[in-house]
Amino acid sequence: MPKTAKIVLDTNFLMIPGQIGLDIFKEIEKSLSKKIELFTCSGTISELQKLAETTKGSDKRAARLALELIQNKNIQIIPTEPGHVDDRLVELSEKGYLIATQDLNLKKRLKKYMYLRQKKYVEIRGVMD
Repeated sequence: MPKTAKIVLDTNFLMIPGQIGLDIFKEIEKSLSKKIELFTCSGTISELQKLAETTKGSDKRAARLALELIQNKNIQIIPTEPGHVDDRLVELSEKGYLIATQDLNLKKRLKKYMYLRQKKYVEIRGVMD
């Protein structure tokens, strides 16, 4: 049985369903031929809550939908210290988690990551264990 892939969803990745209507969960499953476990950071939830409260229009709707999806999809929450979420995501990546992000600066800091290509394909860069 293949090892389970532990995937941490970043703020911008969680907002994809609300921004472009893509089912990221189905795409993640299609991109990996192993069992998956989904996570997010408590800092990501704080970022989404702030966006849901302070922005308008599509970003507000996307953040609200992301928060609903975290609950509905039973995404596990990793407690994080206050501070920069990206630093925590890099640490998690070094511990074997696969980070799902669209953040260009964060991707430069990661050895492996998952991202959305052409607004329809989830791809992985780097070596999977």
